[in-house]
Amino acid sequence: MAADTDTTKGPDKTAPEQRAAAENEPVYSEFVSADRGEPRRFVSVTFPLPDAEGKPAELCTIATDVTERREKESERRERLRMTNQIAAALDEDRLIAYAQPIVDLNTDETHAWELLARLRTTGVRQAILGPESFLPDAERFELVQAIDTSIVRQALTLKSAGRLHVNISAVTISDPVGRSAVIELLEENPETASQLVFEVTETASVEHLDAARAFARAAVEAGATLALDDFGVGFGAFTYLRSLPVSLIKIDSTFVRRMVASPEDWRVVKGVLGVAREFGVRTVAEGIENVATLEHLRELGVDFGQGHLLGRPSPLLPGVPSNH
Repeated sequence: MAADTDTTKGPDKTAPEQRAAAENEPVYSEFVSADRGEPRRFVSVTFPLPDAEGKPAELCTIATDVTERREKESERRERLRMTNQIAAALDEDRLIAYAQPIVDLNTDETHAWELLARLRTTGVRQAILGPESFLPDAERFELVQAIDTSIVRQALTLKSAGRLHVNISAVTISDPVGRSAVIELLEENPETASQLVFEVTETASVEHLDAARAFARAAVEAGATLALDDFGVGFGAFTYLRSLPVSLIKIDSTFVRRMVASPEDWRVVKGVLGVAREFGVRTVAEGIENVATLEHLRELGVDFGQGHLLGRPSPLLPGVPSNH
């Protein structure tokens, strides 16, 4: 039984047909062909049809579209890879928390710290992987719950660190098991639960909002507080602000970084500040990278600031390499 693979020539099956005729046996082939402008992957088998005397009289080719099957196989492999990577990192204590200061813009003192997940690689020359290298896939494959729980656990051990901001994924919030795991940690550590501020990113999804309400109610009862992250980016920001016991709004960095040069972004920041005052919540401006932006934020009356100008994320534990 012969096999032939051609992923560049499209549906041209000349080579498989020649081999099937010459060898008098089925020839399997794989090729890519466009269907309404979309590339599709096919697996085909070409085999000779015998005449009355058993000699090959003509050839027959059957092709099957396996595009979705290949995509599912690739996704299963990627999910398995991520599952093993995250499990190994947790077992070996390689999921670590970096901390970035949140500064009081009136006093220039550090008001709180945001904990940010990082992944330490193995080997002699260890490196620190940023969140972009593992968090998007962890959320896509619904593996982020273990990461969120681990960061919360680490935060609750920092008894003298002051207020700590912890990001909580919508995946974790929407998962009853993941949500319960975080709440149980808070209830088991009432002394330090009050120093945690959970940063929730709004979504336009109603089911996420219902889950966020349940999480917020339980977290506040356990002593934690709530911040609304990336405010102004999504469509459901005001719904979340109206529906959740939010104490703090974080103005998204995309507006803050451009506010000096862009009147539109400046007005967005000013508008968010006005909304926060109407709701009686305080504000954090993210993404402060230069003095001019910092001065504009102070003039507007933003309460707190965060960004590379005020302090980069740094490892909490001694001996952990920095990634900047």
